[in-house]
Amino acid sequence: MSESDIADLCRRIYQKHQRALDLIYEHRPDRQTVIQMILEKLIQETPDIILDAHLKRHIRFAVQEWDVPILLEGKEWTASHRILLFEFRNEVDSLKLSLYIGPGPQETRQKLFDMATQKMPPFKPANKTLNNKWNAIYHYQQPFLTPKLYEDASDDKLEAEIRKHWTAFLENDLPKIKAALKAEDWIWQFANTISPMQGG
Repeated sequence: MSESDIADLCRRIYQKHQRALDLIYEHRPDRQTVIQMILEKLIQETPDIILDAHLKRHIRFAVQEWDVPILLEGKEWTASHRILLFEFRNEVDSLKLSLYIGPGPQETRQKLFDMATQKMPPFKPANKTLNNKWNAIYHYQQPFLTPKLYEDASDDKLEAEIRKHWTAFLENDLPKIKAALKAEDWIWQFANTISPMQGG
């Protein structure tokens, strides 16, 4: 079939099924949405990990045991009031994972930042001093996905690559990060106190 025949066939199909084809095109899943859905599924199926605020470009999650009063005093970030949140940055050609200190009481934020600067690795603060709002204190060692994968890989292959790095994160870095937090006695001294957010 020649190029002109193919073009003519496409025109005829489009004229006959224009409404359906327009709807399919309008609601087609883009790569970022597919990746967002993969990440949300992984987070939700992982014990002790809680999905927090999630948009297409920013998928955030927390460690359940960090839901203690002093770490639930965040403001101007997510509705959970969590100060410490992991965040997937889901860009059009890369997927990266970081841990952030968000806005909240300055004393708490400074103590968390000092902990991160004193315990490298697993932490690796992006700045030498505490910023006013957000501070990245950990980055997974490499992007979960590289630009080449976006060009060449199927959705199934993308999911396999994401799962590989997610498993490595859960088995290697996350236990070290949790252990570092667990060693900070000031976090846990009021851990059994019911916060206003938890009290319902």
